[in-house]
This record gives sequence, C-alpha cells and structure tokens, in this order.
Amino acid sequence: MLIPNVSIILPSARNPQRVQDIIRAFTTGNSDVNVRVIVCAPADFKVVGAYHFIDTMQGPAIATAQAYSEAIKFDCDYVAWWSDECMPQENCLRNMINFIDGYKEPFIGEFRRIERENDWHKVDHHMIYEVCGYQYARWGMMSVKSVELCGGFFDPEFHAHWGDVDLGLRCWLSGGKVATCIDAMVSVQDQPDTLHAGNWNRYFEKDLAYMRSKWQLKYPIMERSWESWNCGQQLSLV
Repeated sequence: MLIPNVSIILPSARNPQRVQDIIRAFTTGNSDVNVRVIVCAPADFKVVGAYHFIDTMQGPAIATAQAYSEAIKFDCDYVAWWSDECMPQENCLRNMINFIDGYKEPFIGEFRRIERENDWHKVDHHMIYEVCGYQYARWGMMSVKSVELCGGFFDPEFHAHWGDVDLGLRCWLSGGKVATCIDAMVSVQDQPDTLHAGNWNRYFEKDLAYMRSKWQLKYPIMERSWESWNCGQQLSLV
C-alpha cells in the first residue's frame, strides 16, 4: 500500500514549544503517513523539525499561499491547515484520509474538536462552523485535486480572516461538500492571543469588505445575515 504524503500548514506567532510539540505529535502519532509541517511565523521564531519555514512579514494570508506552493513541491496528496492551539490525536491523519477518500471531489474534511478535562474524561465540544448555512472547516484537510477544483487554496487577498470560510464556500459552490470526520480528533486549547486580537482589530473590517465584494453580489443566496453570521453551532456528533 502506498504511503500518502500530507503537508500541514501551521501559522503561529506565540509559542515555539507548543509548535514543537505539535510537530512531534504529527510524526509519532501518524506513523503510516508521510508528514511534513510547514510553519508560517515571524523570522525570529525557531523550531526544530519543520520541513519548511515561511516568514509572515508580508501577512499571514500571503505566507499561507506561499506555504501551499511549498507543499505541492513535496508531491503531497493532501494538505491540511492548522493552528498552534490545536493538538493532533493519534491516527487523526489516517482516519481523515480514509474519510476524504470516501467522498466525491471536491471535498473538505473537518477535524473533530475535543477537549480533555483530565486524564479520565474527554468532553466533546465539537462546533460546526458555518456561514449562512454553509459549513466550513477551521481545522481541515483536502486532496490537492480538490484544491484545484475549488480554484486554489486560501485566497491571499485576505489578510488574517475569512480565508477558511471563502475556501469552504468555493468548495460548496463547485458542487462539493464540507463534512466532519468524527474519528479524526484534535484537542484544542483556547488561550489568550494578543496578536490575534490585534489582527482582529486591524484587519477584520478590511477582510470583511473583501469577503462581501467577492460573494454578496455574485451569489444572491449569500445576501442574508451578512450582519449577523452564525459562525459556530454546537452539535453533538455521538
């Protein structure tokens, strides 16, 4: 059986040790998958084990687009987008690959978020993230072919927000689907993020204006609820 190649695109600016732990979890907990992690971070951000490093000086979205260009040089079969509060659980990549391969392309698989309260108890706080009834993936994976069918990876015109939403909408409106794999679990530790808060204040309105210009007029079905998007819906999957 061929071993699939997966590229993980991991933007970060907070905690090099956390990123180091994520890289270690990917490489030790997914032994039947070839994994390469591409880190997007400031130039002084140092980690060991990353396949490639992209400086975010020009902005997170441009760095993410550059990271995808590096990913396909690896001849990757699948690409996933990550964050540094998200820790992969054992076999999450293999389970996600099996899930994705069961669907017609284009398709985006969303990882299932869990939170560990203690060593004896797991609580499922899975959120279905959606905009105007269309699910998208905050932590997701897709085949390179699906990326092509959706017209590309994250749009670099976004600076810090809505890139994952935009990709999800492009998937749906290309005849595809976004769905959650209940067996591909990740543990998310929400933590204070002054950098993200700063980006939110500086770039949110700019990115929202671009989102509207791109989608609201082209697809009238998207016109409702632009002022009050429901970006997260609690859902029990078990």
